[in-house]
Amino acid sequence: MAATEFFSRVRVYIEDTDAGGVVYYPNYLKFMERARSDFLRKNGVAQAALPSAEHALVVASASIDYKKSARLDDELFISARPVKLGRSFVLFEQQLWRQGAGLSKPSAECSDTLAADGSDPAAKGFDLIAKGSDLIAEGYDLIAEGFELIAEGSIRIVCVDRVSFKPKAFTPQLANILRAHLPQLNSITSESGETEA
Repeated sequence: MAATEFFSRVRVYIEDTDAGGVVYYPNYLKFMERARSDFLRKNGVAQAALPSAEHALVVASASIDYKKSARLDDELFISARPVKLGRSFVLFEQQLWRQGAGLSKPSAECSDTLAADGSDPAAKGFDLIAKGSDLIAEGYDLIAEGFELIAEGSIRIVCVDRVSFKPKAFTPQLANILRAHLPQLNSITSESGETEA
């Protein structure tokens, strides 16, 4: 069974672009952040409740490769997939896709939070949001399906104590959610790299 692929969608607005009319490079990280937040929200993690909790989720490292430029009014599809899980960290792999020219026009309406369950009734044509999980699970090549890879990156998120900012184990709820999206993973890797049952 393949790992679950989650997709979110954003529209590029003028505030996202630079003087050259393309998305300003740090904004790709903002789009990735939104997709990870949408992933958590879809899986029942209320981020609004996090400030009152004893823990916080922080970005410890980010690596991004820019492939093509996104432009004003583009509709981007952003994946969020946990690929490695430790007691207090998770590594997400993320990609930003744009539907290529000559394909069915993307839906005119673009909601902030859409998941791979096809919940967008206004979707027309080939919709990555509606088909994302199935495409990944069936091994589809999104490039062959007419999508352009705009950027991809790896983001390491660490759970820390809200006061000391030292690493702290995920809550059981969050650990179970992340583990559920790593079906090939039978154990958790500790911070030292050792495997625990």
